[in-house]
Amino acid sequence: MSARQLGLTTQEFILQPTSFCNMDCDYCYLPHRQAQRRMSRNTLSLIFQAIFSSSLLADHVRIVWHAGEPMTMPIRFYEEAFQLVEQHNPCHIPVTFVFQTNGMHITQRWCDFINTHQIGVSISLDGPQSLHDAHRVDREGRGTFARIVRNIDLLQANGIFPTVLLVLTRETLPYPDLLWQFLLERGIRSVSFLLEEALGMVQEIPLNAGNDLENYRAFLRRILELREACQQPPFIREIDELIERITTAEHQVRSQANTPLAVISFDCDGNISTLSPELLTLSHPRYSHFLFGNVSQNRLEDMLSHPTFQDINAEVQRGVSMCRETCDYFVFCGGGSPANKLSETGSFATTETTHCRLKIKATTDVVMEYLKKLSQESIH
Repeated sequence: MSARQLGLTTQEFILQPTSFCNMDCDYCYLPHRQAQRRMSRNTLSLIFQAIFSSSLLADHVRIVWHAGEPMTMPIRFYEEAFQLVEQHNPCHIPVTFVFQTNGMHITQRWCDFINTHQIGVSISLDGPQSLHDAHRVDREGRGTFARIVRNIDLLQANGIFPTVLLVLTRETLPYPDLLWQFLLERGIRSVSFLLEEALGMVQEIPLNAGNDLENYRAFLRRILELREACQQPPFIREIDELIERITTAEHQVRSQANTPLAVISFDCDGNISTLSPELLTLSHPRYSHFLFGNVSQNRLEDMLSHPTFQDINAEVQRGVSMCRETCDYFVFCGGGSPANKLSETGSFATTETTHCRLKIKATTDVVMEYLKKLSQESIH
């Protein structure tokens, strides 16, 4: 039976053009971020050939340039990438491109390139300087806030309004008002609240102390109050998408992270992975690594018959089934993130993690409480 017959399609491809990152954030999960490995033009060509010859493609796909730091690669690399996409995409399948960047390398030339090719931009910025510089430093240990904010200003001056990826740490949670005011002052239109988490190089489980859960709940409640009082609030992915899902009674979420081939990741050597994108760079004593082929030898569909993938996916799906059978929040997350399950518990075949307790359960509880309050107020 083909992948299509199994109902498997790929909506997103994540490409790692280099493992190198010019920053040294203390919560980063990526190994090898000092290694100067770069994707060759030949590997890039093979990746696009594999993508656009695949039977897996959805009607529209997203290609994300991701970790290490993609903008340490020269612009000419991406100019060649667009040429190769045109060459290997004869059916002209619509493609959205996104840079996930730390924002340190933005220049006017980058702005011109981004505008020319209509590329989306997501930038990591952890709020005001005191919060950001506590964790996001360069290779010399210096804070990066001033440089990144200056470059965000340059993007905005060029009509480019990036999504801000903001990592919530224990230090952030007491300051929702400060954070909200910062977002408004900087003209941030879209933000995603990420949680510091245990993955890869990060062994200790963050936000796992006795009062972290309640502090997170209090933070979200206050953000919702500030959002309600604001005429034009920034879009907050974790809140706005959840409210839409609840109020429109959409069908339950199917998690890309635990759906085989929904997201396919490539490292700079052309190795292929799927399920949680974080697995591309992780290793584990039981499985060694999570690479299921290479574009120089394999089609994307070949992953389905890769023995290690089959074993891992079977364990992942057992974990999803366990979540479905035991968790009232399954409708909101579709069974959780395999990478978080493995990193926190040592197994894919498990259920609740600290990450899901916060990101899914606590967030859903606070938003449901908020919507109930609004409903009662409208009645009176």
